[in-house]
Amino acid sequence: MKIWAALAVAIVSDVLDYVGGFIPGVGDILDLITIPILFYLTGYNKLMLVGAAEFIPFVDFLPTYTILVMMHHSGVHF
Repeated sequence: MKIWAALAVAIVSDVLDYVGGFIPGVGDILDLITIPILFYLTGYNKLMLVGAAEFIPFVDFLPTYTILVMMHHSGVHF
């Protein structure tokens, strides 16, 4: 059940990050909130690397959290 909650959080965060990414600081604050929530729901410790990638300009337009949760659920790890 936690995986569905993690997927919902990831999708909402990616959409809000895409929409709010044009306002400076909004996407970064959203990332700082999303990373601990997804870590709690998935227990996936590589989340910090993806979270760090979200702070790179233009990378935050990719749905990285959604991809990460789907990869974690399917058993694909990097």
